[in-house]
Amino acid sequence: MGIGFLAGGGYFGEQMVVKLTDKMEQGEDNEEEIIADEVADVGETVMVEEDLVEEDLEAIFATAFEEKYNKIAGSAEISINIVEDEHVSGGVKFAGEISGGWFLGAKDEGKWIIVADGNGTVMCSEIEPYNFSAEMVPECWDETTMALVKR
Repeated sequence: MGIGFLAGGGYFGEQMVVKLTDKMEQGEDNEEEIIADEVADVGETVMVEEDLVEEDLEAIFATAFEEKYNKIAGSAEISINIVEDEHVSGGVKFAGEISGGWFLGAKDEGKWIIVADGNGTVMCSEIEPYNFSAEMVPECWDETTMALVKR
C-alpha cells in the first residue's frame, strides 16, 4: 500500500511538472494559477491563494488609509491580526509618526473598506452593520446607553 501510494504521488508530481512546463512554453506564465488549475482538476484542496491573502490585504488597506488621510503613497504600514471570511482586524501606522492605531475592515459589495480605525474603543454603531465576531471585536461603546458593551 505504502509503495503504491509513493509511486502514485511520484507519478502525479511528474505529471504536474510536465503540465507546468507545457503551459509555460505556451505563454502562460503564472505558475500559481497553472498549479491551482491542475490541482483543482484532480479534486485536491488548493491553498495557493492563502499565501497571498495577507499581503494583498496589507496593500489594499495601505492604499485605503493613504487616501482616507491624504498621505503619500507607500507611507502606510499595515499589519493584519485576524482575517475571518469578509472581516479583518489589524494595525496601521504612517511613516514618521510615533505610534499607530487599530483598524477594522470588511468586504462591502465585493470591495474591502475601512469600517473603523483609531486608538480607543470602537463604537457599536460603526460595527453593527457588518456583523464582526466577538473574537475580533470583544467590546464596543454604545453611544445611546453610554456604556461599554461586552460582546
